[in-house]
Amino acid sequence: MLVVIAGRTTVVEETTHITQWVSEKVGNGDIRGIVDPRLEGNYNVNVAWRVVELAMACVSTNSSSRPNMNYVVRELKECLPQTVPQQRRRSSNDAAGIALTTSNMRSVFRPNTR
Repeated sequence: MLVVIAGRTTVVEETTHITQWVSEKVGNGDIRGIVDPRLEGNYNVNVAWRVVELAMACVSTNSSSRPNMNYVVRELKECLPQTVPQQRRRSSNDAAGIALTTSNMRSVFRPNTR
């Protein structure tokens, strides 16, 4: 999840693992430094914090502190309606892009039928 949120690989800046890198950013309160810069700040900061905290819980060194998959899915589903960018609703092209993005995000959280 951290790789998706940050838009980076598991190793950041050549020697730092992404969990350590995110942990340092969280400690400094730097959510904007964590979230993929390609989003250009167009996201709900509260949702970003919630998802980053959830992702960090998933990589806890104490296995009994890690949430189970049902909890993770439930939390992500609760965040989903709040993730649609607010500022990009100016033209019909932007609205179509938002609808497509929302559709793609929903497919990530639902398994494909076989």
